[in-house]
Amino acid sequence: KEKHNKKVLLASLDIYSPAAQEQLQTLAERVDVGSVEIIAKQKPLEITKRAIKQAKQEGYDVLFLDTAGRTEIDDTLMDELTAVKNLANPIEIMLIADSLTGQVAVKVADTFNQKIGITSISLTRMDGDGRGGAALSMREVTGCPIKYVGMGEGMGALETFRPESVANRILGMGDI
Repeated sequence: KEKHNKKVLLASLDIYSPAAQEQLQTLAERVDVGSVEIIAKQKPLEITKRAIKQAKQEGYDVLFLDTAGRTEIDDTLMDELTAVKNLANPIEIMLIADSLTGQVAVKVADTFNQKIGITSISLTRMDGDGRGGAALSMREVTGCPIKYVGMGEGMGALETFRPESVANRILGMGDI
Protein backbone atom coordinates (compact mmCIF):
# COMPACT_ATOMS: atom_id res chain seq x y z
CA LYS A 1 0.00 0.00 0.00
CA GLU A 2 2.61 2.54 1.03
CA LYS A 3 5.53 1.43 -1.08
CA HIS A 4 3.67 0.99 -4.37
CA ASN A 5 0.56 3.10 -3.76
CA LYS A 6 -1.78 0.15 -4.32
CA LYS A 7 -5.34 -0.22 -3.10
CA VAL A 8 -5.39 -3.44 -1.04
CA LEU A 9 -8.25 -5.74 0.01
CA LEU A 10 -7.88 -8.53 2.58
CA ALA A 11 -10.21 -11.54 2.78
CA SER A 12 -10.02 -14.22 5.45
CA LEU A 13 -11.02 -17.67 4.24
CA ASP A 14 -10.09 -19.17 7.61
CA ILE A 15 -13.42 -20.29 9.01
CA TYR A 16 -11.78 -22.92 11.22
CA SER A 17 -9.49 -21.01 13.59
CA PRO A 18 -11.28 -19.12 16.37
CA ALA A 19 -11.46 -15.37 15.61
CA ALA A 20 -9.13 -15.62 12.58
CA GLN A 21 -11.50 -13.60 10.41
CA GLU A 22 -11.92 -10.95 13.08
CA GLN A 23 -8.14 -10.72 13.56
CA LEU A 24 -7.58 -10.11 9.85
CA GLN A 25 -10.36 -7.51 9.82
CA THR A 26 -8.72 -5.75 12.79
CA LEU A 27 -5.37 -5.82 10.99
CA ALA A 28 -6.95 -4.32 7.87
CA GLU A 29 -8.37 -1.47 9.94
CA ARG A 30 -5.04 -0.91 11.72
CA VAL A 31 -3.08 -0.59 8.45
CA ASP A 32 -5.91 1.22 6.66
CA VAL A 33 -6.71 -1.26 3.89
CA GLY A 34 -10.03 -2.78 2.85
CA SER A 35 -11.43 -6.03 4.17
CA VAL A 36 -14.22 -8.32 3.02
CA GLU A 37 -17.22 -8.36 5.31
CA ILE A 38 -17.51 -11.38 7.57
CA ILE A 39 -20.69 -13.38 7.00
CA ALA A 40 -21.25 -16.14 9.57
CA LYS A 41 -21.19 -19.74 8.31
CA GLN A 42 -20.08 -18.77 4.83
CA LYS A 43 -17.69 -21.27 3.22
CA PRO A 44 -14.26 -20.28 1.84
CA LEU A 45 -15.29 -20.64 -1.81
CA GLU A 46 -18.26 -18.31 -1.25
CA ILE A 47 -15.99 -15.79 0.51
CA THR A 48 -13.58 -15.99 -2.42
CA LYS A 49 -16.37 -15.22 -4.91
CA ARG A 50 -17.47 -12.21 -2.85
CA ALA A 51 -13.89 -10.99 -2.46
CA ILE A 52 -13.20 -11.16 -6.19
CA LYS A 53 -16.45 -9.35 -6.95
CA GLN A 54 -15.75 -6.64 -4.36
CA ALA A 55 -12.17 -6.18 -5.59
CA LYS A 56 -13.37 -5.68 -9.17
CA GLN A 57 -16.31 -3.44 -8.32
CA GLU A 58 -14.35 -1.20 -5.93
CA GLY A 59 -11.17 -0.97 -8.00
CA TYR A 60 -8.72 -2.78 -5.75
CA ASP A 61 -5.25 -3.42 -7.17
CA VAL A 62 -4.33 -6.27 -4.82
CA LEU A 63 -6.49 -8.96 -3.22
CA PHE A 64 -5.05 -11.14 -0.45
CA LEU A 65 -6.91 -14.38 0.23
CA ASP A 66 -5.76 -15.64 3.63
CA THR A 67 -6.52 -19.33 4.08
CA ALA A 68 -6.51 -21.48 7.20
CA GLY A 69 -3.14 -22.50 8.57
CA ARG A 70 -2.06 -26.10 8.38
CA THR A 71 0.65 -28.00 10.18
CA GLU A 72 -0.57 -31.34 8.87
CA ILE A 73 -1.90 -32.31 5.48
CA ASP A 74 -5.66 -32.76 5.39
CA ASP A 75 -7.19 -33.90 2.07
CA THR A 76 -10.45 -32.02 2.66
CA LEU A 77 -8.66 -28.74 3.24
CA MET A 78 -6.31 -29.37 0.30
CA ASP A 79 -9.36 -29.90 -1.94
CA GLU A 80 -10.74 -26.61 -0.61
CA LEU A 81 -7.48 -24.84 -1.46
CA THR A 82 -7.52 -26.31 -4.97
CA ALA A 83 -11.06 -25.02 -5.50
CA VAL A 84 -10.08 -21.54 -4.25
CA LYS A 85 -7.00 -21.55 -6.49
CA ASN A 86 -9.05 -22.56 -9.53
CA LEU A 87 -11.63 -19.85 -8.86
CA ALA A 88 -9.23 -17.02 -8.00
CA ASN A 89 -6.46 -17.84 -10.49
CA PRO A 90 -3.87 -16.12 -8.25
CA ILE A 91 -0.63 -14.57 -9.42
CA GLU A 92 1.14 -15.54 -6.19
CA ILE A 93 0.60 -18.51 -3.88
CA MET A 94 2.71 -17.90 -0.80
CA LEU A 95 3.11 -20.57 1.84
CA ILE A 96 3.54 -19.07 5.31
CA ALA A 97 5.36 -21.51 7.59
CA ASP A 98 6.46 -21.45 11.22
CA SER A 99 10.25 -21.69 11.16
CA LEU A 100 10.30 -23.43 14.54
CA THR A 101 8.39 -26.50 13.33
CA GLY A 102 11.53 -27.77 11.65
CA GLN A 103 11.26 -30.71 9.28
CA VAL A 104 7.45 -30.83 9.65
CA ALA A 105 7.38 -27.51 7.78
CA VAL A 106 9.50 -29.06 5.04
CA LYS A 107 6.99 -31.90 4.55
CA VAL A 108 4.09 -29.43 4.51
CA ALA A 109 5.89 -27.24 1.96
CA ASP A 110 6.67 -30.21 -0.27
CA THR A 111 3.09 -31.50 -0.18
CA PHE A 112 1.61 -28.02 -0.74
CA ASN A 113 3.89 -27.50 -3.68
CA GLN A 114 2.97 -30.85 -5.21
CA LYS A 115 -0.80 -30.50 -4.66
CA ILE A 116 -1.38 -26.75 -4.98
CA GLY A 117 1.74 -25.29 -6.57
CA ILE A 118 3.29 -22.57 -4.44
CA THR A 119 5.30 -19.69 -5.86
CA SER A 120 7.07 -18.48 -2.71
CA ILE A 121 7.56 -19.05 1.00
CA SER A 122 7.55 -16.77 4.04
CA LEU A 123 8.74 -17.88 7.46
CA THR A 124 7.40 -16.70 10.79
CA ARG A 125 9.14 -16.69 14.17
CA MET A 126 12.62 -16.35 12.74
CA ASP A 127 13.44 -14.29 15.84
CA GLY A 128 13.15 -17.44 17.98
CA ASP A 129 15.79 -19.88 19.15
CA GLY A 130 15.69 -22.01 16.00
CA ARG A 131 18.48 -21.44 13.55
CA GLY A 132 16.40 -21.66 10.39
CA GLY A 133 17.62 -24.92 8.87
CA ALA A 134 14.08 -25.66 7.72
CA ALA A 135 14.29 -22.57 5.51
CA LEU A 136 17.04 -24.08 3.41
CA SER A 137 15.29 -27.45 3.22
CA MET A 138 11.98 -25.85 2.19
CA ARG A 139 13.74 -23.90 -0.54
CA GLU A 140 15.47 -27.06 -1.75
CA VAL A 141 12.39 -29.32 -1.89
CA THR A 142 10.07 -26.74 -3.49
CA GLY A 143 12.44 -24.74 -5.64
CA CYS A 144 10.50 -21.66 -4.48
CA PRO A 145 12.16 -18.52 -3.18
CA ILE A 146 11.79 -17.43 0.42
CA LYS A 147 10.51 -13.87 0.25
CA TYR A 148 9.89 -12.71 3.81
CA VAL A 149 10.66 -13.59 7.40
CA GLY A 150 8.77 -12.59 10.51
CA MET A 151 11.14 -11.31 13.18
CA GLY A 152 8.55 -10.61 15.86
CA GLU A 153 4.99 -9.44 16.30
CA GLY A 154 3.43 -6.60 14.35
CA MET A 155 3.68 -5.19 10.85
CA GLY A 156 7.14 -3.70 11.34
CA ALA A 157 8.57 -7.14 12.10
CA LEU A 158 8.14 -8.46 8.54
CA GLU A 159 11.46 -8.33 6.72
CA THR A 160 12.72 -9.24 3.29
CA PHE A 161 14.54 -12.58 3.43
CA ARG A 162 18.32 -12.31 3.36
CA PRO A 163 19.95 -15.72 2.78
CA GLU A 164 23.33 -14.67 4.17
CA SER A 165 21.70 -13.79 7.50
CA VAL A 166 20.10 -17.24 7.83
CA ALA A 167 23.30 -18.97 6.75
CA ASN A 168 25.22 -17.11 9.48
CA ARG A 169 22.63 -18.15 12.08
CA ILE A 170 22.79 -21.80 11.01
CA LEU A 171 26.58 -21.73 11.30
CA GLY A 172 26.28 -20.24 14.78
CA MET A 173 27.75 -16.90 13.77
CA GLY A 174 24.68 -14.83 14.60
CA ASP A 175 23.26 -12.25 12.24
CA ILE A 176 26.42 -10.39 11.23
